[in-house]
Amino acid sequence: MYSSPWKIPVTRGAIRRRNGALLGARTEHSKDGITVLASQSTDLGKTWGEPFAVIRDPDTTTDLGDGAFLDSKRYGLLYACRHNHPAQRAYAIEVYQSTDSGRSWKSHSKVTAHTVTELGGPSRGLWAPFLFETPGGRLLCLYDDENTPFLRGFVGHQWLMGRFWEAKTKTWGEPVVVSRAEDEKLSRDGMGTVVSVGKRLVCALESVDTQSPHPGVIRYVTSDDDGQMWAPRRLLFQAPQRPHMALSPFLAKRTDGTLACIFGTDEAQATPDKPGTPAAKLHLDIKLSLSHDGGATWSVPKTLFSGGHRNYLPGLIALPKNKLHAHWLNFAEDALQGLIL
Repeated sequence: MYSSPWKIPVTRGAIRRRNGALLGARTEHSKDGITVLASQSTDLGKTWGEPFAVIRDPDTTTDLGDGAFLDSKRYGLLYACRHNHPAQRAYAIEVYQSTDSGRSWKSHSKVTAHTVTELGGPSRGLWAPFLFETPGGRLLCLYDDENTPFLRGFVGHQWLMGRFWEAKTKTWGEPVVVSRAEDEKLSRDGMGTVVSVGKRLVCALESVDTQSPHPGVIRYVTSDDDGQMWAPRRLLFQAPQRPHMALSPFLAKRTDGTLACIFGTDEAQATPDKPGTPAAKLHLDIKLSLSHDGGATWSVPKTLFSGGHRNYLPGLIALPKNKLHAHWLNFAEDALQGLIL
């Protein structure tokens, strides 16, 4: 296992590029504004190269980042992120592109955006985008959406949505609901990540128990038509003792086809965290669950790391020879930590 200081860029949407390098990013705050800084590693995360800017915003109140990379032969090197201005209640999911291997970046497109004009009311933000090239060759962007359910009468809910890039019009298509609760039960679905198993798409996501006090659980959904329609949610993991929580999943596929889902859970703590607790104050251990049958069943989670019980935002990167690169933020040591599985 390695441990690196905060200055090393990282994101849950880090990837292994087509040239073999790892690429990650994180948001940096300064008096001059907000910057998403990216960096590459050629030694599986032990050291990282000189950081470079992907996006800058001089407004120090900007909520910028929370993004994910994609390196595709068809679509090139892309980065999707949220670009929100909470003071103005303006929210957007944006995509940026590099055509020179990451040295410079420019705006590619805006996936979705809205501004809340009325005063007060619940949060109606956009969060946690994820880019994926489907087996059919389409570019899919998933994102967390609080505004769409609000407009449809589900106040305080969040749905996991998706949009496809339309190359002819150079715009993103109409939204598709990827995951939400049935009927009027509370839905707080988001942080989706996708892999393909043959032509089937499997998406792991953060969700909540529909019964009060709505602790976090991990669910998954599948699609057999390249992401146009998604089957009802299924439970991947829930802490055995309610109201303990499970949060922030990330899904990857090993070269042998095994699916791996990494997430954080407070199930080992005597007292569970409360829903809505800030990330740096959560008491989570990092665990991993495997599926050898394309997501139909999942193994009892194995603990990867518990030191300090202050871990969050885990990520997985598939490597050659059936290996996985796992990483997470350890708030107890102010460090990025990772290991090769």
